[in-house]
Amino acid sequence: MTYKRKQLEIGISSTQVNEPYYNDVNFQNSRHYFGMVAYEIALSKKIDLKPRFYFKSDGTASVWELNSIFTLKKKYWIGLTYRNKDAFAIQAGVDIKGKFRVGYSYGFSTNSVLAAYGYESHEIVLAILIK
Repeated sequence: MTYKRKQLEIGISSTQVNEPYYNDVNFQNSRHYFGMVAYEIALSKKIDLKPRFYFKSDGTASVWELNSIFTLKKKYWIGLTYRNKDAFAIQAGVDIKGKFRVGYSYGFSTNSVLAAYGYESHEIVLAILIK
């Protein structure tokens, strides 16, 4: 569920709501909770800044994330992300005719445990924008 009013956006959601149990493998998925707050700030007529705060939890472990996206002419964007005790990332992209989004993100881990599996990640964004 997302609430949006002018520049403010607040969202909450949950997955695994019924906490399913899988008898074949003796495993139960725990419920996951997500929260988000974002605020869009017009820095000039052509440049906007949208800082976001994300929170994720399964009731046992929690992770928070800070993200800021700069948008130029409501078309080009570049951003930075920090996920506590885990990673940094940079991202950039373009919105095409207000209908499509193409982007790229490069992240690197700051977590020594996860580093054993690789320090870097690459993500390509291809999206259809629906108003």
